[in-house]
Amino acid sequence: MAAENAKVDHPFVPDLVDQTYQGVRAYRSVPRRGLAGGVLGFLGYYLLPRERERAIAHLNLAFGEKGTRWTRRVARRCFEHLGKSLLETMLISPDRLDHVVEVHGKRTSEKR
Repeated sequence: MAAENAKVDHPFVPDLVDQTYQGVRAYRSVPRRGLAGGVLGFLGYYLLPRERERAIAHLNLAFGEKGTRWTRRVARRCFEHLGKSLLETMLISPDRLDHVVEVHGKRTSEKR
């Protein structure tokens, strides 16, 4: 069977390939940290089925009228965003943290 005539029976494979391609195109201008975090979340979506189904169930409860395709897409994007946030949090430097976070009052880490 020729490669151009090969048919993929799994319903998510064509969508997965298309989404990966679209994601790479969209992230070309984003710093590598964002891309790596998005990939981390994307993998988490597919490698953590219990958490994926929990997210989909919660989205269905809140937005049941939106449909299955919309719910799965939003769940996947939530995982991607969580991956970006996780990686960004892990890689933030103390100098950058001082510019991003403003503390009012005493710091809990200061000695009394």
